[in-house]
Amino acid sequence: MSYKGAPVAAPGIPPVLDFRGNPMQEEFVFCTEPNVAYAGAIRSGKTVGACARVLFHAQVYPGSQILVGRKFFTDLESTTLKELFRLIAAQNGGTARQPGPAVVRFEGGSGSFTVYLRTKGEPSVIHCRPCNEIGKQLGLEISEAFLDQAEELDEEVFNHITSRLSYWNAQRIAEFRQKYGYAPRKWVTLTANPDPGWIKSLLFEEQAKKWKLFETDIEKNRANLGPGFIEELYATHPAEWCDRFLKGDWNIRGGAVYKEFDESVHAIQSFRIPDHWSRFLAHDWGISDRHRCVFLWGAVDENGRLYVTRELSVTDTMVSKVAEAVHQITMEDPAWPRESDGALLAAMDPATNQRHGTGRTVRDEFALHRILGHNANNDVNAGINKVMERLHIDGRYRKPGMYIFKDKCPRLIRGLKIYQWIPPNSDGIAPGKPIKKDDDECLVGSTFVQTRKGLCWIQVVCPGDYVLGQGGFKKVKAAACTGRKIVMKVEFSDGSSLTGTPNHPIWRLKAEDGGEFVSLNDLQDGDSVLTKDGRLAVLRVHHPAPYRERGPHHGLESVYNLTVEGGTYYANGVLVHNCDTLRYMVMDVLEHNSTGIPTMHGNADSYDYYVVKEFMTKHAPTEPAQIAGNGFLEHYDQGGWPWFEKRR
Repeated sequence: MSYKGAPVAAPGIPPVLDFRGNPMQEEFVFCTEPNVAYAGAIRSGKTVGACARVLFHAQVYPGSQILVGRKFFTDLESTTLKELFRLIAAQNGGTARQPGPAVVRFEGGSGSFTVYLRTKGEPSVIHCRPCNEIGKQLGLEISEAFLDQAEELDEEVFNHITSRLSYWNAQRIAEFRQKYGYAPRKWVTLTANPDPGWIKSLLFEEQAKKWKLFETDIEKNRANLGPGFIEELYATHPAEWCDRFLKGDWNIRGGAVYKEFDESVHAIQSFRIPDHWSRFLAHDWGISDRHRCVFLWGAVDENGRLYVTRELSVTDTMVSKVAEAVHQITMEDPAWPRESDGALLAAMDPATNQRHGTGRTVRDEFALHRILGHNANNDVNAGINKVMERLHIDGRYRKPGMYIFKDKCPRLIRGLKIYQWIPPNSDGIAPGKPIKKDDDECLVGSTFVQTRKGLCWIQVVCPGDYVLGQGGFKKVKAAACTGRKIVMKVEFSDGSSLTGTPNHPIWRLKAEDGGEFVSLNDLQDGDSVLTKDGRLAVLRVHHPAPYRERGPHHGLESVYNLTVEGGTYYANGVLVHNCDTLRYMVMDVLEHNSTGIPTMHGNADSYDYYVVKEFMTKHAPTEPAQIAGNGFLEHYDQGGWPWFEKRR
């Protein structure tokens, strides 16, 4: 393949690119459109094709300044740059540490690489950088950008990077044309997996006409994958995951999020967890009845299966009392790992880092009571996908990657059944965001919030905007109208007011411990609230009574909800709050199992083995009916009793 109008390499220098891929890859690599995206299924050759495209442009346009980026440097180094240097090494014998003759110079810095690529003229420079924040791109002047896994990036970072495509100015273009006989161009190359965020809007909706999109599925790259690899993925992963990541389907439909959850399969009777299993604790902070304070206990067996063994779900409870209950429950398991001072370690909702009335964070408060926290991975879609993988019943072994103790975790089981996607609108477009049916902590559309652009109504705030919260402006991750609901109104002594659903959390100041979030409905006359100027006691509640009903629809209004980084924001000048503990636990478990897939060795089932062993030790039943009557094998599939007979 060659690019019309320009030579590929300098005389006497082996070409950096002699690319042979599948037909779509080749068309993508040599596409002459300035903005090109290769999007769709995983393992479909997107990164390889994009790296080849970058190397081709670097050779064709001497002196280019190219950014190759991905959100985190570890991913950039282990995936993107691995493919980049593999392509260089294919003809030049180079590696990331020892580049071949096509590379003039290679520099490795702190969290970045810079490669000077040999051309027929001035070397082209490839800047390899992480793109997790704008500050790392300041001062950059580039002619081309390749962003791998672009859906991972914040939209603000993407917009900033594209604003740096100013290297080929009029003077440089004129000099280049005089020297080489053709003009240079600026390019933007993206790869992406299907995602419901800003990337979908960019490629399919708002700016679709500006982009040349190559949609791919894993079948197009079958020749480059091992025998049976694709079939293995289909057999071991959930159907919706396969649609999205193997077929490249961008449509996330309405309905239940966890369609594969089957209470008769995943919900089992509790049993004593063996001492040698790894244990995990996860926490999601909240205070209202809809947005509760939740802890989950879990363990992982020898086969990589996760067992959620216990839950604590409370509301309107001080941190000290919650911590006391957590320690009490954990003491029931003598094998639970603890620090030398008896402290526990939990994956915690990042919102627990926010400072409140005491000057301490919620996490600080838990630490005082010997529960130490580390930030849980709060990537909602990634967490949902991982939970789906755990719930999926492996086609080889007919068993899922996760069980839940039904007698210990009733609220979690209920939550899995009611967790829903936001349904498509009248045009059939679904935002790809989950909701809970009973999660209606919302405010009316005319509520004012402070944005970087000034005051505006909550109903016009969009994802990507920044609203004022504790500690400054916080990014809005999701914004939606959640329907028409019964609302109530509270008025304050300065004449302002707040109208929302009765359970919407608001920060109430308390003299003894600084304060707490309570429901709007729980405010009492004389309570003090926290305002955006940071003072502890400014406004007084006068009328917290809900609207009186005057007809069948009185009190029903369209309400809106924001999901904000950090969890808090100011509405009409008053501090309010917005809320998944199972996701936190699963993502935390995956830190210890990087593949994200439970390692299953044959058809062994630890649940059966340990339960039956314990039961036989204590009771030694002689009839199958005795075991069935105790519920120990009620989750087991057909053929369970003969299996047990063999164990006896």
